[in-house]
Amino acid sequence: MTLERRRASDQIFDELRRRVLSGEWADGERLPTERQLAGEFDVSPNTVREAIRALGAVGLVEVRQGSGAFVHLMPSTLVSESLGTVMRLGVVPLSDVVELSRHLHVRVVELGVERAQAGDLERLSELSRVEPASDAATNADHAAAFLSGLARAAHEPLLEVLVGTLDALVIELTSLSIGYGAELLPELRAIRGAWAPIADALVDRDADRARAAVHAYFDGVEHIISAHAELRTARMSDDLWASALDALALGQRRSASRSSSPSSSSA
Repeated sequence: MTLERRRASDQIFDELRRRVLSGEWADGERLPTERQLAGEFDVSPNTVREAIRALGAVGLVEVRQGSGAFVHLMPSTLVSESLGTVMRLGVVPLSDVVELSRHLHVRVVELGVERAQAGDLERLSELSRVEPASDAATNADHAAAFLSGLARAAHEPLLEVLVGTLDALVIELTSLSIGYGAELLPELRAIRGAWAPIADALVDRDADRARAAVHAYFDGVEHIISAHAELRTARMSDDLWASALDALALGQRRSASRSSSPSSSSA
């Protein structure tokens, strides 16, 4: 393959990225060796290594020491990193993130009313009735579990990735700034009061009730934000939030890596 007059590693990155995204190499498939690719592109192995390292940085491949590079598609990481960049550049407040999440969750329940399966509904009903705990970590886990279960019930993969990323971001930032501990129990109980109506509306296949319950939930979330200056004045470009965005993307990458390893098991 003849390369244009620009950095060879950039051109190799573009070509390898095209092959991954086109499905020429399937998820989990091993890429040709650096030496093989260097021969194909008529460059040094170091130039190929630089391109592969860039593919890893954007979440398209995983480099395993001594084994080579493998296609490792992680949509949640890609979305998280892309959204994080946009949020930082646009000085986006947390309230805007929550408002976008509200609209997406309305669509989630509309699809869930039509598509949710018996297992989805049983799991959501169970999660919706879990009592708040006294510690922050458990409450954050409860929120993540219910919201991710709700997203899965829509059976719309792209929407699941988008709302999952936003949910994880809101939970992470709230935990960092004010926690999910005992001091928030009254507010947590108030917003969790909408979980059971959401689940029940899906069970009854009632889209109007489901939409109303989603709005009630997000009204409660927005009340918490407005009641706490740390959240009300937060901007995604702030150092704390920028670090949280990076940590969230890294955590998703590590989680995806663990879940895809042969020895692993399944906010």
